[in-house]
Formats: sequence, structure tokens, C-alpha cells
Amino acid sequence: MGEQAPQDDGRTSHGMCPACIEHFVRQWKGLDLDEYLNNFEKPVFVVDSDRRLIACNRPAEKSMGWDMEAVRGLRTGEFMECGHARLPEGCGQTIHCRDCQLRISIKETMETGEARINVPAYQASFSKGLPQTRLLTISTMKVGQAVAVTIENMEYPDESVSDKPFAG
Repeated sequence: MGEQAPQDDGRTSHGMCPACIEHFVRQWKGLDLDEYLNNFEKPVFVVDSDRRLIACNRPAEKSMGWDMEAVRGLRTGEFMECGHARLPEGCGQTIHCRDCQLRISIKETMETGEARINVPAYQASFSKGLPQTRLLTISTMKVGQAVAVTIENMEYPDESVSDKPFAG
């Protein structure tokens, strides 16, 4: 690479396969956030300090049934279809929100810069107008002035509608 003798040696000393060249050329030119997030298999979304959606990857769009352009700017609970976000107070303002691990994790990561890994959470959602609990495992990481949220796992513990009380 011209740093060791003989420096005038024109033989190839390093190389890359076509796939690696394509990858690194994209990196060198700069990836936009949406393109970068699409490199992850799990649902990932990025929120600002107000917990409003900045970007998300295709797995997040698919798991939530959204198109990114339709959800940019929504609060986390609105994007995740939390039932409490539909209340008049809105996402982050109801009595249920004080215990919301998604909201708490994003807030703590934003304030401290410390990642939260595999945090168990649950969320109220609705099916046919009835409450249903969705179990989540999430991780958060600060990226600049935003927080990236990875949904490590998302499931409904019971396919039938839950009759248990729920919190945000």
C-alpha cells in the first residue's frame, strides 16, 4: 500500500470481493439512516428526545403494519399502537404511562447515555375493541441526540383477548 519498501512495487497486495466492494463504497459515500437501519433483522426504530419517530427499518414497519412515511413524527405509543395512546391525554401523558418500560427506557437512555438491554415490557393493545396484552423485550441505545430502540421479542401470551387489567 506504499508504506513499505519497495514502494514502487506495482503488484496487488490487497483485494476485496465484489460484495465487499459494494458494501464499502456505500459506507464511504454515506448511508442515510433508513438504509442503515435496514441492515438489521430485528425491528429497530429511532426516536428523538420527545419520543417521536425519526426512522424505522422494514422489519419494524412490517411488524407494526405501517409505512414509514405515514408514521414519521408519531410518538412511540402511537407507532406501537398502545391502547393508552388513544386516550384523550395521549401518549406519555396518561396514568398508565408512568410504568411504561418503553417510555422509561427511552427516557433513561436519552438522559444518561447508558444502554438498556433486554428490558421486559408489556403493552396494551386492542383487538376488536377489547384490551389485549403484548409482551415485549426491548433494548435501547443512545445515538447522537436520539435513541435507537430494538424490539428483541414481541408476542401475545395468549392468542385470545386478555381479560386481565393492563398497564402501559
